[in-house]
Formats: sequence, structure tokens, C-alpha cells
Amino acid sequence: MTKAISLIAAVALLSVPRITSSPATISPESTSLSMRFQEKSGEPSPQNRAASAEEEQIKILVKRFVQAESENDADTLEKITTDDWVIMNPNGPGPSKLKVIANIRKDAPARPHYSVKSERESVYVFGNTAVVTYTKVYLSSQGQGNNENHTDVLTKRDGNWKICFSQASLSPQTKP
Repeated sequence: MTKAISLIAAVALLSVPRITSSPATISPESTSLSMRFQEKSGEPSPQNRAASAEEEQIKILVKRFVQAESENDADTLEKITTDDWVIMNPNGPGPSKLKVIANIRKDAPARPHYSVKSERESVYVFGNTAVVTYTKVYLSSQGQGNNENHTDVLTKRDGNWKICFSQASLSPQTKP
């Protein structure tokens, strides 16, 4: 019986075609229409123009987000974040949106004792979702600096981009 099963298994294995792989080649005919349009006209395709317009809107929103933090502007933060905005800080989960807004309003109109700006923004758009990575550069009123790496996830709702998730981690040069 064991020999019969072994024989059947061997025949089954021999009848399976061999799978081989070869490097993929891309022929000029396989280039996408948008790439061919861009090559011939020297201009970005309509899809690429739309994507870059979306990316610019998102970069502006991130600048507003950082500026709102720098100016204790609760109204702007409330407008550009979703109600279920999730915050992850370097030490773990952050406060809820309601708590962030309440704390800012409690401290207003006083400005924080630091300034903040964003640098090296990279935007990745996937339909109605976008991911933005950037470095937040903090400068205290005493001149001490600190950098954080940030990742924000945005969703487009009713034609408007809003931040729904923010994660901060310390930059390697600022870790203790």
C-alpha cells in the first residue's frame, strides 16, 4: 500500500509542469498612455497634474496644522482634523482630539514657549487617502532644538482633506 501511494505521488509530481522564472522586460509598447503623453508633450499628464494639485493642497494643510500648533489655534486644528483623529506620540497613545482642543483653548491666547515648522514633506496619495511624512522642527525660546519624524494619514471627505491619524517619533539625532 505504501509503495502504491509513493508511486502515485511520484507520477503526480512528474506530471506537474516545471515553473521557471525569467526577468521581466518592458517594451516601448507597454508604456502607459500617460507616460507616452508626458514624453511627447513634455508636460505632465492630466492625471499627474491632478495628483500634484492634490499633493500641494495636502502640503498646505500640513503647514496650517503645524502653524496652528505653533500659534495655539484650536479653531484651525478643529477644522482640519477628523472628529476621530488618533494621535500616537513617541511614548504611546496621545490625547483625544477633544482633550487637545480643550487644552489649547485653556492656554489661549498665550502662545507656546517654542516655535515649530515642518521640513522635508513627502506626500503619497491613494485615491481619497493620503500619507504625509515630514520632520517637525521645534525651537524653544531658549534656542534649544528638537526634531520629530511625523507621519499623518489624511482622508478626503466632502471634497476636503482632513487629518485622521498622526504619529510622532523622535529623530535619531534627538534620542537620548
